[in-house]
Amino acid sequence: MQKISDLISDDEEIVQSQELTVLKAKQLLACLSSTKSMSSVVSPSDRTDIAVKKAGSASAISYYSLVNQGKEEKAFDQLLDLAEEVQKATLRPVLIHLRAGDLSPTTIKDFVDQVIARGLCNFLVLSGDYRMKADGYRNGQDLLLALRQAGGEKLALASALLVRQPVTKAAILRVKEKLAAGTDFFLTQICFDSKALIDLQKACFEAGLPQVPVVVGILQKPTMKQLNFVSAVLGLNVPKAYRANPAKEAAAVEQTLLAAGFSAFHHFSLPNR
Repeated sequence: MQKISDLISDDEEIVQSQELTVLKAKQLLACLSSTKSMSSVVSPSDRTDIAVKKAGSASAISYYSLVNQGKEEKAFDQLLDLAEEVQKATLRPVLIHLRAGDLSPTTIKDFVDQVIARGLCNFLVLSGDYRMKADGYRNGQDLLLALRQAGGEKLALASALLVRQPVTKAAILRVKEKLAAGTDFFLTQICFDSKALIDLQKACFEAGLPQVPVVVGILQKPTMKQLNFVSAVLGLNVPKAYRANPAKEAAAVEQTLLAAGFSAFHHFSLPNR
């Protein structure tokens, strides 16, 4: 399966990705299954597009991101099975969320050999708030480095990018450390402030850091309940203007970032309650 880092390296092509929970991934597969009876004149790619719309995903999806919320080995194995199934059914890469505590130094080599053999090469490496293995890696950066050493260039590895104003030396240092550990591209949290991201990119460039692709996290048409969830649970500040007119402000953020040269956008999946 294609490495997502290659997919998003072309700045002239707009890349859209969709976050999937396990439930949403299963719903997508069910929609795809229901399109199999379509006439043979409908291509597999077109059937996938139809199923994507039926499942309520954003249009023109280039790849998927699969959330990892499991708390036992069985759930983690099932997540990998699901990622493989989604890739085969949609003909699109899946970015699997991988927490530091999901793997340990004693399991890393077997894990990398297994996922490469299965065509699973794209991972978003996170520290995470749950440790499945007592001897798991301490943080996302340690796991990132171990994955790069074990898998080399066969893996595409992403890191989370926290964007805040003002840009600090500590923020630039975090980017530098993640790049040194082997990050191929970054995925931001939900972006409400285009200026903050543009300023961070400029500061990293001025600091002499290599320029790698940044995928911008967005909410395309958020509901007020979702914005409340972002504020209460994720701890992100939602600007007053965004609350007053979410659809308009979200579109403005996206257009400003497009004009600034950002071309990859990730649609987060949030509960609407």
